[in-house]
Amino acid sequence: MELGRTSAEDIETRVAIDELLDIIRQFPDQFDEHELFTGVEAHARELREEFRSHFLNISRIMDCVGCDKCRLWGKVQIHGMGTALKILFSDLPHSHHRINSEGSTMSAPFQLTRLVLLFSCQA
Repeated sequence: MELGRTSAEDIETRVAIDELLDIIRQFPDQFDEHELFTGVEAHARELREEFRSHFLNISRIMDCVGCDKCRLWGKVQIHGMGTALKILFSDLPHSHHRINSEGSTMSAPFQLTRLVLLFSCQA
């Protein structure tokens, strides 16, 4: 795929994601991520780092699973949830941003692979 061009699949995917986001917006009070880590900022950062550390440990444990299907499914789930947490924690000062091909800002960790994992773990 050339830069600046989109395929029919890309357009379909964009439409499907927009429809999903429209549905989500109909239920605004389901989860308030600002309540997740309230309190003193230093303590909140400590809790965020603890979450990150636990997810890394779980991912390493999944490497030891003998069944290939189970290992793959477990990794998809863990990395998908990790991506969701990265989105929740994207307000951290050390978040890095880049400009995508359309000229808008996007967070560096949210590559296509991460977004696929996010949607796969929701299935």
